Amino acid sequence: MKKPVFDSLKIITLGIFFMPFFVANANHGPINTDTSYDINILVLKYFPLKSDGTIIDTNADTGGWDLARMKQSADDQIAASRRALERATRYRGHTFPENPPALRFTIVDAIERIAPLPYITPPPAGPGPFYLDYTRVLNDNAICDYVRNKNVVEVWLFKSWAKPGYAHSESKMSGPNGDISNSYRTNEMPLCGKTYRVYTHDLQREDLFLEVWGHQLESEISTFDPDLANLFFNPCYNKTNCYPLGDPKNPVTGRCGNVHNPPNARSEYDRENPTPNNSDCLDWNPNGLGTLSPISCANWGCNWKSISDNPVLNYIVWNWQNVPGRKNEITYEGKKLRNWWDAHGDFDRMMSENEKLTLAQSPPSPVPRPAPPQVESVEQQRSIPLNQTLIVGGVVLILFVLAVILFFVAR
Repeated sequence: MKKPVFDSLKIITLGIFFMPFFVANANHGPINTDTSYDINILVLKYFPLKSDGTIIDTNADTGGWDLARMKQSADDQIAASRRALERATRYRGHTFPENPPALRFTIVDAIERIAPLPYITPPPAGPGPFYLDYTRVLNDNAICDYVRNKNVVEVWLFKSWAKPGYAHSESKMSGPNGDISNSYRTNEMPLCGKTYRVYTHDLQREDLFLEVWGHQLESEISTFDPDLANLFFNPCYNKTNCYPLGDPKNPVTGRCGNVHNPPNARSEYDRENPTPNNSDCLDWNPNGLGTLSPISCANWGCNWKSISDNPVLNYIVWNWQNVPGRKNEITYEGKKLRNWWDAHGDFDRMMSENEKLTLAQSPPSPVPRPAPPQVESVEQQRSIPLNQTLIVGGVVLILFVLAVILFFVAR
């Protein structure tokens, strides 16, 4: 009868002995930058008709496009955008195209409706007098079923230009953390238990879907650490535009820029500017300035060739390939930067755990860098906070003593 007691005590002893190793390495989020995510998309396409249901409604301001052209353009933009977004998440992909993407985009369903979009009045905020009825559109398309059962995190809503006075938001968000988006953040979309985003795009603006998507990304990244994010997204070092007042004779050293403004921007939307400006974007360093190199549209392409090859799309892809991404080794004030695409792919968890754009626990450096011990280095390279170290150390000591006692009892 004593053998089961002996075996049980041995199991308990081993469990207690090894428990500290699990406790010491416990971490709710990623401790390295090699993270990636699947992004599932629901596409909605609305094409307006006249009341007789047979002819495209020119009162919707279609720009003279017929139904066939609108359908083809929407399909081309969706395909080009999905490919470009995935390519954009390859860290330093302009130099190392084989680098793995941080986000993988899958269209789980595409719904086409030959019908006008519904609008409400007055709008919940902003201009009007009419505003897109997001609640009705999303409920009509069973959004919560897609979010809960098909893990949809993005809705791409393609529509025709609206008449003056009919407004929409380029991006919106719904979920446990509210509407953190490039909008008036009015929280009217259905709640489905998890975060999802809706991007609304006028399909006649054929080269601008990544701009719409990009404003949302900038909102999300900036939510976690606005000061650090601005060190990247500001086009120039401590300035808004690289050429103050458009004066090309007095350029300011460039950083990486944002969706509207590349590092050589003279003004808003200056993505076709061939005049180079020195920037550290290819060696971006949040602690100061990295190595400078001349940056212009020659880095991404100056000429509009197609929906999938134009200065707007190409610049945004180039810009995001420099965002601290998968397997980056950048540090800031002694902490390693996380993969910033976590902010999109792991948004709810990061929000619930109040995480930042730096890693709470820094992983070991992949390249050994022996150096004489210094107080500053110890503090900067500490893998877990001091109070957590003391707690874990105390638990380890107590459990070790218990393990020794149980070991002798088991004998």
